Amino acid sequence: RTRKLSLFSLFHKQVTGDVSVNDFSKIIEFYNPTNHFEPLNEAHIIGAPFVEHNLLSQNAYLNYMGELANANGYDKDIKLVYFMHRFEKDNHVKNAALEALGYELRVSEVNYELALIQSAQKPRVVGSIISTSLYNVKAIFGEQVVAIFVPLQQAHLDLYRETNWIVDKYTLAQHWQNIICLLYTSPS
Repeated sequence: RTRKLSLFSLFHKQVTGDVSVNDFSKIIEFYNPTNHFEPLNEAHIIGAPFVEHNLLSQNAYLNYMGELANANGYDKDIKLVYFMHRFEKDNHVKNAALEALGYELRVSEVNYELALIQSAQKPRVVGSIISTSLYNVKAIFGEQVVAIFVPLQQAHLDLYRETNWIVDKYTLAQHWQNIICLLYTSPS
């Protein structure tokens, strides 16, 4: 017997069939970020616990963060802020290295986009290496926020070609490649 499956997803470009696109219209309608959010002279880099989950070496991760710190997507007078994932807050060695790169560190117990909405603030720039939060922020704020990202190098993706992610037939590399595809085709 054939069953029909409907999906609600921001990964709509990677899925065929009956997909309802998560375009964040209800969030945009309710919070109205164009008129009600205080603009900040900050570049927010969205952290991820790659090191803490042994997905990347600390040196590799810090190299990516260095690339983001030196990205051309923002002026040098802007405050550089690293938004830690809650799993990163106890990694004192990595956090000291991030501060040495010029980042002010902030930690939140909620996801990044919810933290922004709760604060009613919008940075000038948001960046990351792999993050659905970056895609979500761009979808919510559109042209009001510049989005930058540094994709994972092919060698790092190749490490996870055989590592299943959540389900048996979907690898971590495929998950990351879908996010990269989303970021390259991010809404304007």
